[in-house]
Amino acid sequence: MLGPMDLSNAELFTWGRDCEGWKFLERPDLSINYERIPPARGEIQHYHRKSREFYFILSGEGSFIIGKDKQLVRSGQGLEIPPGMLHSLWNDGVEDLLFLLISAPHTKGDRVNLG
Repeated sequence: MLGPMDLSNAELFTWGRDCEGWKFLERPDLSINYERIPPARGEIQHYHRKSREFYFILSGEGSFIIGKDKQLVRSGQGLEIPPGMLHSLWNDGVEDLLFLLISAPHTKGDRVNLG
């Protein structure tokens, strides 16, 4: 779609337990999602065979588990996850965790869950 994207015209999807995402751009070489994780929710550990991801936190703070290490990322900060890197993201805060997730190439069919 050409033109401005926002939550009113992006495709909504749900994932995990009570988490939501909106597809701002979805192409085989690149995807950009706006996502929301409510407090005390998150995703299971996984990795991507080919996709490189960049998370940019818009609001709240998230705890990334990368391998066996924990990394706190706050509003206004971003974190790159290279292909093959085991990771998960959890909202330990009291407000919704809002972030942009940029993936190149697209993650469809590229995710391997470990839990």
